[in-house]
Amino acid sequence: MKDFLNILKRHDLVDKNIHVSVSSPLNRCDNRIDKYVRTALDEYNYDHVIILVDSEGEDPEIIRRNIIEEHLRDIDNKLNKVSIIIAHPCLESILCKVMNLSGCETGTCHDIVRIIEQKIQRKYEKKMFQTLMIKELSKRFESVSNIDHFINYLPDELKKIIECLQCSHD
Repeated sequence: MKDFLNILKRHDLVDKNIHVSVSSPLNRCDNRIDKYVRTALDEYNYDHVIILVDSEGEDPEIIRRNIIEEHLRDIDNKLNKVSIIIAHPCLESILCKVMNLSGCETGTCHDIVRIIEQKIQRKYEKKMFQTLMIKELSKRFESVSNIDHFINYLPDELKKIIECLQCSHD
């Protein structure tokens, strides 16, 4: 996420003064989500919190409702400061789309990982996600004629992150 933010800052897509804290990955059922969100909003006065979660193949709207009911019920008055962005069926689908591969929107996460493995010609491991993502985004940015083309190319999940970053710092 921080590398993605640096690309956005470097090309003036978000304010250079934005600071981002990224937690280690959590299971969407992890009770620490409540604590992290409350701490960010109440103690650190963050303008916005983005929760990026994969749906694990489940209905994204059910996932969104469950996160709100299970983790955000105590912050009703600040829900407008929280965005839940769901990668369906998994985070790798975002990477697949950034790599401009076909089959990223259908099938299971396992299917999507196989598509990525065909492209990279080796076994995919979760720890490769960020490196591959930044490599592909950087390559894509260099191949477009302007920033609008770059943004249009991005998967919806990344566009939503940019929107959240732009709105939270207006």
